[in-house]
Amino acid sequence: MGVFSITNRYASALLKQVEDANKFDAVSNDLQLIYDTLESSKELRVALKSPVINEEKKKSILKELFGSKIDKESANFLDFVVKKNREDILFEIVQRCLELRDEKMNIIPAKVSTAVELSDAEKKIFKNSLERYSNKNVRITFDVDPALIGGFLVRLKDKMLDASVVQQLKLLRKRLVKADQTLVN
Repeated sequence: MGVFSITNRYASALLKQVEDANKFDAVSNDLQLIYDTLESSKELRVALKSPVINEEKKKSILKELFGSKIDKESANFLDFVVKKNREDILFEIVQRCLELRDEKMNIIPAKVSTAVELSDAEKKIFKNSLERYSNKNVRITFDVDPALIGGFLVRLKDKMLDASVVQQLKLLRKRLVKADQTLVN
């Protein structure tokens, strides 16, 4: 069975269970905390994948990190994943949980890169425009990439809109080369 099938099965089961127990929001917040922690700590991901570290030690590490910070349902899920020897894909399972949560809540991720820092008003305009465009709620992150020179680059789930000066210069170069070749022939 592929990793996606496994992660999807675990994620779907968890979200169904917490929805039935009316703990969807609490566990969603816990999952975000777990995801952020795993994403920021390569050492933790390596430790969870290590066959040298036994099950009890892995449970202990997770309990130490998240014990009092997460709901009992979330803690039980972490224990269950370790017990089933799936801790090596815990990061992927949690990531899939968050994706399914976003689908359920009609949320789509977006990343906006600009050459300069945007004001709060400009960020709000971007968010509102992307929500109208996608007909979904947008969870948006912004970053600054001076290499863009000007303009912006938007990644909306699997779509990309490149309105950067760098892209416009590339397009102009292609047109000039094509025009030059036409003149030579």
